[in-house]
Amino acid sequence: MKTTSLHDLPPKWRNVIIGLRIAAVLLPLLLVLYFWLTLGALIQVMVG
Repeated sequence: MKTTSLHDLPPKWRNVIIGLRIAAVLLPLLLVLYFWLTLGALIQVMVG
């Protein structure tokens, strides 16, 4: 099984792979941000 590099793929698949990599980076950041904002709101409600 030979490994294919990005240059061997059609442009469509190259964009899909790049999009997946970006999503893999952004999704955890969005989750952290969401939990951070939710926790912040809860703490404000408890304190206030």
